[in-house]
Amino acid sequence: MMFANYRSSLLASIGLHLGLVVVFTMSLFKTSAIDVPGTLAQTPDPVEVVQAVSVDQVAVEAQIQAIKQQREAKHQAELAAQQQAEQQLAKAKRQRQQEEQRLKTIKQQRQAEQQKVKQELAKLKQQQQREQQTAAKKLADLKQQQQQEQQRLQRLQQEQAQTKQLQQQEQQRLAELAAERQAQQQAEQTRLSNQVDRYKNLILQAISQQWILPDQVDRRLSAQFEIRLASDGRVL
Repeated sequence: MMFANYRSSLLASIGLHLGLVVVFTMSLFKTSAIDVPGTLAQTPDPVEVVQAVSVDQVAVEAQIQAIKQQREAKHQAELAAQQQAEQQLAKAKRQRQQEEQRLKTIKQQRQAEQQKVKQELAKLKQQQQREQQTAAKKLADLKQQQQQEQQRLQRLQQEQAQTKQLQQQEQQRLAELAAERQAQQQAEQTRLSNQVDRYKNLILQAISQQWILPDQVDRRLSAQFEIRLASDGRVL
């Protein structure tokens, strides 16, 4: 775009200077006609006119060449300035890209660190939850064990109380049974003693009926008798 502008400016400048040259040439022709008053304008010497025109054309070309050089120098300066500006722009663009890349890298690093911290926090939270669950389970198990132990102790106390009560009842029953047996034994002994006394009296009575001792017999003497008893206790 800058080269197109420069080309348009150069063409416009060349056209302007050519117009000036034409105007200057026409003014020379007019001056030659006015120099001889009262006479017809004479055609100037062709050689001199050609020389004049040649001189003017050289000057114009020199001026045009100078303008071209100035334009070219200006164009070169503009190109250099544009190139420098483009280089600076490219440098700034590279720096911006580098800065963007650096910021992107920092952002990625921060995101990675945040993700790592987030993962660590999640792991820590999970570990805390597991520890809390484990502690809660241990506490629940311990509480359940304590309850079971209390229930076992209560059952044991109840069993001990029942056992003690049963022992007391058994002791009481045994005491009553012993007393009853003792009473029965005493009653049996009494009955046997009475029965023996009865049989003894019957035996003595039967012997007395069958054997009469003389009065002169020594009372210190003793005798043995064989007797037989019937099933009903009668002496045979």
